[in-house]
Amino acid sequence: MSVTITIRPAGDGVFERGSPVTGEVELSCQGRLSHSGVKLELLWETSGKGTRDSKVAREIDLLPPGELGIAMAGPGEQSTRVPFSVPGVEAPLTYHGTLIKIEWLVRVRVLRKLRFDPKNEAGVVIV
Repeated sequence: MSVTITIRPAGDGVFERGSPVTGEVELSCQGRLSHSGVKLELLWETSGKGTRDSKVAREIDLLPPGELGIAMAGPGEQSTRVPFSVPGVEAPLTYHGTLIKIEWLVRVRVLRKLRFDPKNEAGVVIV
């Protein structure tokens, strides 16, 4: 199982404060994969000298519980593409300083009961 995040419009992943963060998620698997839903989070993280912190600013359900790879016509990897648009945020803005960094991420998780949750993250810049 793999999760790929593509930030759109293509380019540097820079978004104005308050504008929606958009893109597409590709979920690929071999055979069928039961899941308890697919979640997308827009979150910020701090790093640098001192304590690390993070907070989820927005969370959306990309897919309801079900199965991936249902339309499998034969052997091989099947993929599902899901576009997304997350409402914009006002603060904090992306910052890369000497003592602290504030970074924004889009994180996608495929929720699975009693198993490892496949996930992936992609960085975005909020200015």
